[in-house]
Amino acid sequence: MADKPSKLHTILKELVRRSNSNLKRVRILEQRNIVIENRINSMEQSMFEQSKDIKKSMAVIENTMSKAEIKVTRMENAMREIMKQVKKLATTTKIRELEQLVEIYNPLKSNFTTKEEVQRLIEEKVAK
Repeated sequence: MADKPSKLHTILKELVRRSNSNLKRVRILEQRNIVIENRINSMEQSMFEQSKDIKKSMAVIENTMSKAEIKVTRMENAMREIMKQVKKLATTTKIRELEQLVEIYNPLKSNFTTKEEVQRLIEEKVAK
């Protein structure tokens, strides 16, 4: 019978040792779990912050694009107006024609005769 209590004592010691070992493993797993949860929470927070930053950046980009679109529209309208004005301008051939007309009617370079001179020339020709 003395053998039974020592066996029982040995079994109890082994059970306590295993229980302590299992308890250590559980604590280690709990600590790992806590570390993982902290990392996940940190990642979630980081992703949330990044998401907010991306939304702000997108709003700025959309605003910039909208302003750029307005500017392009204004520039297109200005170009159309300029093209209308350019179509109204005289071409180089028209300017040359005007220059030639001015040259022809320039009293300093042309020999114009007065009415009296023409009548006198006619009378002279008729008198001959």
